Amino acid sequence: MRFAVREATKTGGHVIVAGGERLRPRVAAVLRDQGVEVTESASVDREALVAAGIDSAASLILTADNDVGNLSAALAARDHNPDLRIVLRTFNVGLLRQLESLLPGVRLVSASQVAAPAFIAAATATAGPAPAQRRRQRGTVGFALDLAGDRLVQLLGAVVTGIIAISAVVFGVFHDLSPIDALYFTVTVVTTTGFGDISVGEAAWPLKAYAVALMLTGAAALATLLALVTEVLVTARIAAALGNVPRDISDHAVVAGFGTLGFRIAEQLVESGERVVAISLAGDGRFVAAARSLGIPIVIGDIAIPETLDEARIDRARCLLCVSDSDVANLEAGLNARSASSDIPLVLRIYDVDLAARVEAQLGLRSFSVASLTASAFAAEAVGEVEADEDHRAAA
Repeated sequence: MRFAVREATKTGGHVIVAGGERLRPRVAAVLRDQGVEVTESASVDREALVAAGIDSAASLILTADNDVGNLSAALAARDHNPDLRIVLRTFNVGLLRQLESLLPGVRLVSASQVAAPAFIAAATATAGPAPAQRRRQRGTVGFALDLAGDRLVQLLGAVVTGIIAISAVVFGVFHDLSPIDALYFTVTVVTTTGFGDISVGEAAWPLKAYAVALMLTGAAALATLLALVTEVLVTARIAAALGNVPRDISDHAVVAGFGTLGFRIAEQLVESGERVVAISLAGDGRFVAAARSLGIPIVIGDIAIPETLDEARIDRARCLLCVSDSDVANLEAGLNARSASSDIPLVLRIYDVDLAARVEAQLGLRSFSVASLTASAFAAEAVGEVEADEDHRAAA
């Protein structure tokens, strides 16, 4: 990204970049490349900001991964310098947007929201065009699809249908019934309704014996089929309520690592019509409930363990995005996925910019640093108007 540095920033004050050990140095480096005077502070508390020269600063960029901490620091900084231009890193954009009208000069940037499109574009571009129908609608239609796709239901359904069809032919030929009457009589026998309007009471004994056998085998087969149907429906509803991965899911995106970036990626994929399976290390993770409300199945487990990826049906996935907070876990998950499915498109989140470049160049695994993708957005908000080039549009 290129941006025009305001003259007031160049000559009338420095920019303070505070908090966020991973993002702060990158933002500061971008500003220095533009000739801006920068002071860095590892802390966002009042004393640290005063020591960094908040009273004479032109802008303050707060990059800590803590919405409340950043807001508190911004209010404290405004006490010292009412004209200060402030850029807040935030995840809960909806909440803090309301404060912009109350705090003129405050700008909000969500690192996860800015970075997510770049990860999505890299993963899905390699995967190819998405099918026209992406998400299965739940409710009656969704559960009917679960039912129709169960192999045991299909097998028992075929057995019951075969029994009825053969028996209808037998009764039609040997009891002198029309095809519709023969079918009607067979169904009443199998379902044990027996209205009595058609009877084999006067038929020859072989036909009576066949009718008895049909009552027993037909009733047993039908009862087994109904029990299995009930089990499949109940299991499907429980799985949907718990956010479990459907057994027959395929052509989906797997988001491995479900923090702020993972949630933003999953949210944007769902909005675009993609089917998504998420992997969270903890069942009580911050975004697990929100994912389930969006209909996203959740696998609870360590993304670095191959069995966790197997549970997410990685062998049938369209693409994989490894975006946890751990570079090692992301790298291990990517290598495991590549071993299991050599052609699956995947993208890794690597915090260290140099390591991300080396992983991509030497291991052939597409990698991005969130700090690298978002640093320019923070810097531009702090010092001037954005002159976005094509690369920035693709990332933002």
